[in-house]
Amino acid sequence: METPKINIDREELSDEQMLKHKDFDQVFQTYGKVTNPFYQSFKFWGGLAGITIMATIVTLYFSNKPSNAEVTIATNDTSAVSTQIALTPPFETLDLPYEVFVINTSADTLLFTADGTQLEIPGEIFAYNNVPVTNLVQLKYRQFNTPLDFFLSNIPMTYDSAGTNYTFESAGMIELLAYQNKNKLELISNKAIEVQMPSPIEGTDFNLYQLDDQGNWHYHPNDHAEANNDDVQQPVVPPVDAPVKPIKASGHIFNVEFDSLQFPELMAYKGVFFEVDETEQAFDPDLYNISWHAMELQHAETAKHYLLLLSRPDTTVKLQVYPVYEGASYNKAMEIYNEQYRAYEVYQQQVEQRSDAISATQQHVQAAFGNMRTFSSTSLGIWNFDRPLAPKGQKLEVQFVDNHGNTIPHTTIYMVDKQRNALFTFNDNKIQYKPTSENVLWIITTNGEIAFCSPEAFKSIPSKSKQHTFTMVLMSPNMATNNLKHLIGA
Repeated sequence: METPKINIDREELSDEQMLKHKDFDQVFQTYGKVTNPFYQSFKFWGGLAGITIMATIVTLYFSNKPSNAEVTIATNDTSAVSTQIALTPPFETLDLPYEVFVINTSADTLLFTADGTQLEIPGEIFAYNNVPVTNLVQLKYRQFNTPLDFFLSNIPMTYDSAGTNYTFESAGMIELLAYQNKNKLELISNKAIEVQMPSPIEGTDFNLYQLDDQGNWHYHPNDHAEANNDDVQQPVVPPVDAPVKPIKASGHIFNVEFDSLQFPELMAYKGVFFEVDETEQAFDPDLYNISWHAMELQHAETAKHYLLLLSRPDTTVKLQVYPVYEGASYNKAMEIYNEQYRAYEVYQQQVEQRSDAISATQQHVQAAFGNMRTFSSTSLGIWNFDRPLAPKGQKLEVQFVDNHGNTIPHTTIYMVDKQRNALFTFNDNKIQYKPTSENVLWIITTNGEIAFCSPEAFKSIPSKSKQHTFTMVLMSPNMATNNLKHLIGA
């Protein structure tokens, strides 16, 4: 079907010239807006070990690009693209998984993660290219608790200040990401996600830092650790509307420019036209041949319809219209609709699967973690409670060999002092360690193995020695990681 000939204040064009089709290349926004009072509409998934709320892995699909964007609702997803361009895990299959939720961002949300973190998410907090998004959003979360977590995720744990390179000791670190149709979202300015997270370390001398896209830490003041003695809040899952099925154009249509902020529901699919509802009124095709000064779209009393006002100085015509799609735009709209409807069905299933176990999980979270740290996440990414540790201890030049005496080629040296929740790194075969501590050291070989040594290897170093050769144990990454967990106590 061809677009009709419509003119708006263009005297230089004849009545026969067609109104140019507008390229509505705007951010995709999902269907239907839902509003609920703050702290009256919450949703919850999650639990701790031993309390399973949802074990089934469900794969959804959202899209607004030619390629489908896969979204996985699970507690073991590692598919997210990190907001930090500096992060490349040393072993992709061992990278820490994300806990993934589909949330209704149109309503306020109280979320509990499997590790006990509480997230208070205001409604309408997410945006894409500064345009607010509504309804279903994919939220990805993970927490990093141990030096082995830092290593496997390749998170930089150093901080340079006045020319001195400090190592961060972490009292709790999380990553938050949000997506809609594989578009990475940001938070709207002046809004924040309130985070309350369990901390593996006590103490009030930890400061809050955020990692930027270049792998640099930035200090954020006025955040602190505090005990959580609040009563457990009872969540309520906010409702969400089913997606609207696109309609194929079959009658008289108009191509109308509109404000995406005023009509966000029309951004669900691209290439929208508006067809006259001829069951409500007769349509005169001669209206196409009139040069109109303005075309204005308005909301109608029913959700299905809109009012289209065609005006010129001597007359105004009101038409009742509804959104339709043609050709490839219709086919693409149907693809998106089918994917959105699958997401809607999963969301409804999650609501139905809620049980008394949710309340039990919340009680367990509160009982298990007395030491909680709170902060306001004003942007998405990695947040870390840290205190910088200055270089201390005995300096040692080191070499590494296998059990046959062959030198092991490597790059970075990784070391853990079991008295600290920190990952020390060295790049020049010179380390600094505390002889009275239990230390665990490892390297990645050039052929992709991990070579490590236990705390006993450090005990054999002579006092005041300046050089030492470590005989390392070589293993595959999977086996070595399991051994390192045991050695570190992670």
